[in-house]
Amino acid sequence: ATLRVACRSGRSASDLECAVQRRVVTQSVTQGIPTLERVQR
Repeated sequence: ATLRVACRSGRSASDLECAVQRRVVTQSVTQGIPTLERVQR
């Protein structure tokens, strides 16, 4: 849900950026690191 919102309200976010963010989020979730908070900040 957060990813979709970020992609939708992303400042000129391209598909590539969306994919990169998805990969980063997936890795952060897998490792259990609060990367989402860092990305949002």
